[in-house]
Amino acid sequence: MSVQGGTHAIINFIKISFYATPGFLRGKIRMNIQKAQQGFGLVKVLISIPLVLIGLVILAFAYTELNKAYWDYRVKELCEKEGGVTVFETVELTKEGYEMYGGINGVISVPGEGSSVANRFRYLARRSDDVIRSSNPRVRRFESIVF
Repeated sequence: MSVQGGTHAIINFIKISFYATPGFLRGKIRMNIQKAQQGFGLVKVLISIPLVLIGLVILAFAYTELNKAYWDYRVKELCEKEGGVTVFETVELTKEGYEMYGGINGVISVPGEGSSVANRFRYLARRSDDVIRSSNPRVRRFESIVF
């Protein structure tokens, strides 16, 4: 303490002591770090939204391509197993028969067995269209039998 010109200056010495466990201090430090990182939360969200959207687009593209590749493989496999042309008998048409079937450039159209003009023709066709998969990609099996 010092005295100058009748003015007193008072100096107080204060001793503060406290007890803390290491876990308490870690909690305080952790809280301060979390407060400092709260500002980054909005930035993280703004960056993650486009990244998530890009990821979803990539996943959708990958799914579509894999689905298409799978069905291409299945259709190729079915064509090798059941596809093709089997000729049981070859028939020669006369010029009148060719004209009767509406032949153009060597191609004739054989009417179906349920056709209204079926009774006028000697040869008819039975056609079937079976849907194997109705959603995208649509897979169908066509079969024509001329008898």
